[in-house]
Amino acid sequence: MDRRWIDFILDALREGETLRKEGMTVAEICRRIGVAELTYRRWLREYGGSFEAPDSSAREETGEEERARNDDRADAAEPAPEEATNGRGEE
Repeated sequence: MDRRWIDFILDALREGETLRKEGMTVAEICRRIGVAELTYRRWLREYGGSFEAPDSSAREETGEEERARNDDRADAAEPAPEEATNGRGEE
C-alpha cells in the first residue's frame, strides 16, 4: 500500500478519535471524514484506535494484560479433578 494512503488513513483515525472525544458518534465521524462506517471500523481494527501513546510501552502492557486474560480463560477451561473422573474415582 502506498505510504500516502497509510498517512491518510492514520490522519483520518486521529481526527476520528478527536471527534469521538468531543461526543460525536461513529456515523457522524464517518460522514465528516468521508468514509463508510464499515471502512472506518476496519481501519480501527487494522491500524489501531489510540494515538495518545506513540511509544511501544502502552502496547506491551496491553499484550501482557491479554496474555494474562488468556491464561485465566485456559485455567477456567480445564476440568476440576472430580470432573475428570467418572464419579467412582476412576478415570
